[in-house]
Amino acid sequence: MLNVIPSTRPRHRLFFALFPPPLMARRIAHWAERFGPHAAFVRADRLHVTLDILDDFVAFPCEVAERLIEVSTLIAGDPFMIELDQVSGGGGTIALRPRLKNPALQGLANAISGARADAGITGREGYRFSPHLTLLYREGRPFSEAVTPFAWEVKAFTLIHSLLGHSRHVPLGSWPLTGKNPDQYDLF
Repeated sequence: MLNVIPSTRPRHRLFFALFPPPLMARRIAHWAERFGPHAAFVRADRLHVTLDILDDFVAFPCEVAERLIEVSTLIAGDPFMIELDQVSGGGGTIALRPRLKNPALQGLANAISGARADAGITGREGYRFSPHLTLLYREGRPFSEAVTPFAWEVKAFTLIHSLLGHSRHVPLGSWPLTGKNPDQYDLF
C-alpha cells in the first residue's frame, strides 16, 4: 500500500493587485519579447502590479480570504492613472516601474494594507510596497533605463489566489474605484 504524506510546502498565496487592461497587457507582453527567447516570460493575462501580499499557505486559508473580501469593500477611492516608464533588471527579474512617485497608487496600497492590518491579518514578513510589473525571470547584469511609458487608468483592484507551482491566478474579487467615501478607508 502506498502511503501518501501530505505536503507541508506552501501551495497558496493571496495578494492584491492591479491588472492592466487586456489590450495594454498584450502590448506590454509583446514589448517584453525584446529581452530574448531564453527568458521565462510572464503571460499577458498574469501581468500585474502587486499592492499587498500575505505569507504563503500550505492549505487554502478560506477564513482569511473571506475576511480580505469583506474588508476590501471598505476601500474607496477615485480612478487614477498609472505610468510605467522605466525598465530595470536585477535579482532574477526584469520589471517595468514608474520613475516618479504616484500618490494615488501609494495611497491605494496603504489603504489596502491598513484595512488588512485592522482586520487582524498579517502581511508578508519583510514586504514593502515598491510598484513594479514583472515582465520575465532571468539571470543577468543589473540595468535600468527609461522607456516609452505604458500608461492606463486604474479603475479597480483585485484579490488574487495564486496556486503556487501551477501558474494560475484565481480572482477572488475585484472592487471598483468609484469615488471617495469619508466613512471608509481613503486613498489620499
